[in-house]
Amino acid sequence: MFACMTRTPARHQVSSDIAIRRGTDIVKAMALGASAVLVGRPAVWGLAHAGAAGVPHMLRLLRDELEIAMALTGCATLAEASPALLDADAIADSRG
Repeated sequence: MFACMTRTPARHQVSSDIAIRRGTDIVKAMALGASAVLVGRPAVWGLAHAGAAGVPHMLRLLRDELEIAMALTGCATLAEASPALLDADAIADSRG
């Protein structure tokens, strides 16, 4: 996705619908430059599991996981997520 973002003009928005299953996947997609993420498959799983009540439950779980992932990475907002979050060498170097 990062390669796609570097070749996409700034006026274009990029959405990710690939492998979004957990809150950490959302942070990764946003760090790589996505403007939004789509959660079609997890919504279908929630619907299949618990009917109409399963979808909002799945969204709550996903949001909880997202908030935890943001807290663990030190991001107060998704705008603070950057590719550096995914670079283990850069993280190790910053810690000394």
